[in-house]
Amino acid sequence: MEKQFKDFIAEVSHRLADEPDYEKHLRPKFVELMTIHDEFELRGYTVKPKMSEAREAMQEASSSIACCLDEPDDVTQSDLEHIQDQITILENYMGV
Repeated sequence: MEKQFKDFIAEVSHRLADEPDYEKHLRPKFVELMTIHDEFELRGYTVKPKMSEAREAMQEASSSIACCLDEPDDVTQSDLEHIQDQITILENYMGV
């Protein structure tokens, strides 16, 4: 979830980069938002996912693992990172 948040902020920032007030007003706000996020992350704060998000993460992890087992020679680091992201959502939900 952390990576998804950072990716989302980066995407929004890039999409707005052509706005005339980007450098003066928008970019500093994105930098501030990322700084706040990083400070929360350093302090160990996480946003607890909803039960529906935890359930979805469990289903996604299970499905992804099944795909990896079906074609073990094709498993990539990205596949494993995706599974780890799903497990992190579950850990955050359970408060681990």
